[in-house]
Amino acid sequence: MKVPAWKKITDEVGGPILTTVDATLKKKESPNLNTSLIPHLALYHLDACLNASIEANAKAQPSCAISLIRQCVESLTIIDLGLQEAAYKDPILEKWHAGQRTTGEVRKFLAQDIWPRYKTGIWNESWEEYFSNLAKAVHPYAHYSPELMGWQMSILKYEGGNRLLVSTGSQSAEPVKATRIALLQTIVVWTLGRILLANATGPEVCAFQEPIEQLRLAIGSSKLLFKSKQWADELMPHVFFHPGREWRDD
Repeated sequence: MKVPAWKKITDEVGGPILTTVDATLKKKESPNLNTSLIPHLALYHLDACLNASIEANAKAQPSCAISLIRQCVESLTIIDLGLQEAAYKDPILEKWHAGQRTTGEVRKFLAQDIWPRYKTGIWNESWEEYFSNLAKAVHPYAHYSPELMGWQMSILKYEGGNRLLVSTGSQSAEPVKATRIALLQTIVVWTLGRILLANATGPEVCAFQEPIEQLRLAIGSSKLLFKSKQWADELMPHVFFHPGREWRDD
């Protein structure tokens, strides 16, 4: 199967983006060693979960792969906060670490004070709308739920009416389901890249501007996305395409 443009770009820039974010977090560390460590750990968690999600997807374990994407999205919030100035981030990080602020509450602070300068998401929606929708969409995969269970089932054949031929198990993956998860993994990388560009400067950061924009265009034009700006739609376990419709991206 032909490798989509968004996958090629991600394979090229994903690792360098993670490395540059880590270096940028070090430059923005405050004297408070406790709060300075937290964003680094969030980045390492994102890296580990993303790699584990890719591996699970390759092993035809889509429910595991998508639950790990949820972990990636939660990590993005703390990484985003860690890229802000110490006077702003440290009090929030301290309360988050003490259990006095949830990750969702941290996003509210970012939405009010930081995100207006991030411009738009993948389409023309505000960054708050984009990220909030993405966070809400992956929320059902925090625990084992009926929604998560749906990713364990592969629909082999639609037999009309309410009749479906369904397969379960680790070797029953649908190619379209695996590709959709790979696209969501790409969206995590793109989001991290955009957060980096919004909060750092310098030649090593500016070098990502063109590939991140190319990645946005490739993601936005994917045949796998409904372009409804409702990420819960993008993350439904089962998606049906009209007979003969080509869902594979170029």
